[in-house]
Amino acid sequence: MATSQLQENQNQLFYDSFRLLVAGQGSKIMAIEAITKDGRYRKFVVQQAAAATHVVGDAASESAKQGARTRAERWPNLLNVFDIQKQEFRSIDMDRILSLYGGGKCLYQAPKGAVARLMGVEDEQATA
Repeated sequence: MATSQLQENQNQLFYDSFRLLVAGQGSKIMAIEAITKDGRYRKFVVQQAAAATHVVGDAASESAKQGARTRAERWPNLLNVFDIQKQEFRSIDMDRILSLYGGGKCLYQAPKGAVARLMGVEDEQATA
């Protein structure tokens, strides 16, 4: 298997696992810390159960359903969550998530050096 295919498979496994982790929290409120595309630190307070009250689901039009399928295929790295502070859906790039907290525990912590990489800063320990 080519290296790029292996990396793609590893990424997909991470995305699927992360989605299951978030879905498994149900009605618990979670905090997600991430670095946005423009380099800003953001903390999202989300609740997956709250999203269910804002989604049409099977009653959605066929074009809306097709749009959701296309988006999932084109951008598999996006995690869709409901931000309970802003009362809006947010798409968070899972490659830019630093940590996930839920139920009073840290459920995910990005690997060491991720902040520097996301901020475009050379990791000092990697060069030492």
